[in-house]
Amino acid sequence: MLAEYVEVNKKASILIERFLPGPLTIVLRERKEFPKLISAGSKKIAVRISRHPFVMNLFNFIDFPITSTSANISGDRNLLEFNQILETFNEKVDLIVDSGNIPPSKGSTIVDLTTDPPQILREGDIKKEELEELL
Repeated sequence: MLAEYVEVNKKASILIERFLPGPLTIVLRERKEFPKLISAGSKKIAVRISRHPFVMNLFNFIDFPITSTSANISGDRNLLEFNQILETFNEKVDLIVDSGNIPPSKGSTIVDLTTDPPQILREGDIKKEELEELL
């Protein structure tokens, strides 16, 4: 399904095979034009496949991509407890799923594969060195 929406090059295929589902976000060039709300008009899309059991199960029932955000306000601390998330976002989003508290994490590592050489935009749970070995 992914290749229908973004350009999946060899480097992307290697990272997808090794790390997804998991804490890696890969920036790729879009194949179809996305609304500016999603791509900011950049022609780039950040892709992540969560390994959370709820998300993995959800994809047994749908055959289209979804968009989501992290459970925090940009620049603020990560919210890990469901009650904090509900209090912060209850009137601001369409859906909040209670799947329990979120385990502490550095977040996803973000790598931009639209540049040559690829750029690691943020180091998270996957170490920079792990990616550099594969790129």
